[in-house]
Amino acid sequence: MDKLNKLFPEIDTYHTGTLKVSDLHTIYYEEAGNPDGNPILFVQGGPGRSIDSRCRRYFDPKFYRIILFDQRGAGKSTPYAGLEQNTTQHLIQDIEMLRKHLGVEEWALFGGNWGSTLALLYAFEYPEKVLGLILNGIFLGSQAEINWFVKEGANMFAPDAWEKFVRDIPESQQGDLLQTYYEKLTSDDEEEVQKFAKSWAYWEGAVSQIEAELTLIERFTHPEAAIAHARIACHYLKNNIFLEEDEYILRHIAEKLKDIPCKLIQGRNDIVSPLQTAWKLKEVYPEIDLRIVEKTGHGMQEKRVINELVQATESFKDVYLQGKDKIAVDFDGVLHGYSKGWQDGSIYDKPVPGAKEAMLKLKEMGYFILIFSTRGNSTYRKIGTDPKSAMENWLKKHEIAFDEICTTGKPRAKMYIDDRAINFSGKWEETIEEVANFEVWVKKGKG
Repeated sequence: MDKLNKLFPEIDTYHTGTLKVSDLHTIYYEEAGNPDGNPILFVQGGPGRSIDSRCRRYFDPKFYRIILFDQRGAGKSTPYAGLEQNTTQHLIQDIEMLRKHLGVEEWALFGGNWGSTLALLYAFEYPEKVLGLILNGIFLGSQAEINWFVKEGANMFAPDAWEKFVRDIPESQQGDLLQTYYEKLTSDDEEEVQKFAKSWAYWEGAVSQIEAELTLIERFTHPEAAIAHARIACHYLKNNIFLEEDEYILRHIAEKLKDIPCKLIQGRNDIVSPLQTAWKLKEVYPEIDLRIVEKTGHGMQEKRVINELVQATESFKDVYLQGKDKIAVDFDGVLHGYSKGWQDGSIYDKPVPGAKEAMLKLKEMGYFILIFSTRGNSTYRKIGTDPKSAMENWLKKHEIAFDEICTTGKPRAKMYIDDRAINFSGKWEETIEEVANFEVWVKKGKG
């Protein structure tokens, strides 16, 4: 198997705040990554789940301005676990209020499960503000999907977890589990609320991942997290996620989404949100880039899902750069003098004269500068470190401007500056003659 992409390293927030979105609700938000970067909104699943530090790590912090928020009643938003004034329409408007509050003109949205639902519905309402969508474990809010999760379907794949989910419900009340759970979760009896919230959270945690992770169930069933999520999720599912028309998203996506690029990552063995839903979406809207991930379930923390999601956020950089000129500049022999190369992992030489000033000029001209090299890959692989970090340190040391570093091959760009390139003018005879007489600039005059 090829090496899988991993989450980016832990990062702290650079800004946190709250936004009053109604006379009752105040939402918590945070920002991480590059304050001058390209904005992307993480839309948490649930509904009712809180964001955490892992949510920031699907995105390159040098490229993205990473924005996250707790939805109404979740996490640090107040009132805690509140159901009043808490509907899908409210959440859509909260996202738009947050965009305006943060001064974002356009952004991409990234969401899994309920987060994918909310991201799609926001894009339906405000398509001119959405650059693109990255979705995982798609949930469209149809009655069939709701029934699958809390009535008949998912229980066939996890009968042991289902038994725990229903064991405290009298058999006479198991015909409408949503209604029964709703009554228990909105009871004035705090012990009963906590008990049934934990049961709901355990059921969801147990069916959410193929790769066993006990900490996932522990996180889901933590009393504070479980109560908010179980109450709010049950509230939304009981009300058909507050959409008047069943299969609303399926029926309207082709007209609503239009030309918004969308990547959908879907585990083949997802029990919570079966592959059939993603497949139906692809059938009615073929433009969606559907990636089916083998041997994976519902969770965004599974290794193969992480690989695809990180790959998606990396490829989405091109979405932000549409309309901008990208220029790829070779590192070796163009910026770095390259007299000794990468033999031991060190970058010895000073910059080529004029390189610093040239990169500043390219920035002034409006270019997005990609620095590329693959020469260090084999050397750094042997010593177990990353050539990209060595290049970045060298560029910063010499104050050479750049936007991105590529060490995995020839990057996509409008044009290339390379000391070993020949400009093809459309005339092959002249090109062959140039090949025959070619000499790298640093060797000219030394022979």
